[in-house]
Amino acid sequence: MEQTRHFKAQPLPSDSPDCLPPRHNYPLTRPKPFTLKTDLRGEKYQHSFRERLRELSDREKENQFRAQPVPSFDPEIPKKPVVPPPTKPVEFFFLTDIRLEERKIFDEQRKLRDMVDNALKEQKQREEMAKGRNSSPTL
Repeated sequence: MEQTRHFKAQPLPSDSPDCLPPRHNYPLTRPKPFTLKTDLRGEKYQHSFRERLRELSDREKENQFRAQPVPSFDPEIPKKPVVPPPTKPVEFFFLTDIRLEERKIFDEQRKLRDMVDNALKEQKQREEMAKGRNSSPTL
């Protein structure tokens, strides 16, 4: 029969120094926050995409069909127009009336001048006749 092997370790000597170096207590590593360029590009794309969606929704609202209000089919009764009060007649005058009066005054003045001129002529003629009679010898 075969015997199974048994491992037996030799015990460490108790009076010998420790062969392992002493363990140092270092502070824990704290990772610093970092940003990847892909994150920046993603944010930029998301912003432009939202902007594009907003513009498209605005355009759809502008192009949306808006119906006119339903017309009322009630018969319209036309209102009578307001009749203004009758106009008051205004007196008018023709320029011919004014010219007629001016012409009458002018004619009267002319007649007076003519009468004065005729009177003067007659007086001159009488004086000349009087002179002619006085100065001419008797025949």
